[in-house]
Amino acid sequence: MNKSTIFLVCSCFLFHVATGCKIDGCESVDVITKKPKHIVLESPLVSILDKLMPASAYGLMLQVRREVRKRLYGVKNKEGKLAGKYDYHGNKYTLLELVDIECQHERDNLEKKNRLIESKLSLSQEEFEKSLNQLEKEYAGMCTELRELLELAKEDFLSISACYAESARSTKKEILGIMQESCDKRGSQGCILLKWGEEDETNEGISLRTEVVTFKGFTEFCFDLCNFLEDLARNCPRTKKKFYDMVRRQQKANAK
Repeated sequence: MNKSTIFLVCSCFLFHVATGCKIDGCESVDVITKKPKHIVLESPLVSILDKLMPASAYGLMLQVRREVRKRLYGVKNKEGKLAGKYDYHGNKYTLLELVDIECQHERDNLEKKNRLIESKLSLSQEEFEKSLNQLEKEYAGMCTELRELLELAKEDFLSISACYAESARSTKKEILGIMQESCDKRGSQGCILLKWGEEDETNEGISLRTEVVTFKGFTEFCFDLCNFLEDLARNCPRTKKKFYDMVRRQQKANAK
């Protein structure tokens, strides 16, 4: 086995270590879709935020969570089946489905490289390098397609969350402390969500745009956000009551 073959084998192994995909199957979706736990937030910041948060901000929080979940799981179409929001090769996909597609491309690419290495003795050096370059070119093309779609998905998220981010600025310090506790209790320390939450007004979205480069990473971010918003909503009973009182008043006004 010459140096170029050894380098190729090592590169394939390190690529899979870095991406978190196993050679015999991708477990990324199973990992990030574990059933969420009901978290009790113990920080004194929760009661402070529960007093400060207006009913409208609580409503925006629920709305953002609902919209993000639609992108994760899809919405029911006319046939009653869940359909995704994102177009890929003529079909609609959810974020979870795009994670599977992304991981399948990685797995297929590794398998093709392994088969090429196994057949190397029957090929000339020129044939081997030509086949390897073709594999790399095909895989790069698929990655580029997915990366372009990922950029659209991230901008879509930043658009739907803009109103909530703006409404939360006045209580940013309290929210960050609670977000940290939620992430700690769910085992998501050091996640992109915390970086996103720390961003000031002039840099909103920069960590998501620059550090999230796969659908797996983006989907993990979306799950962390949904879990945090659920934790916050469950632990703010005063604001929840204010929100539902506001909804009832609006419903009575509309009924007149």
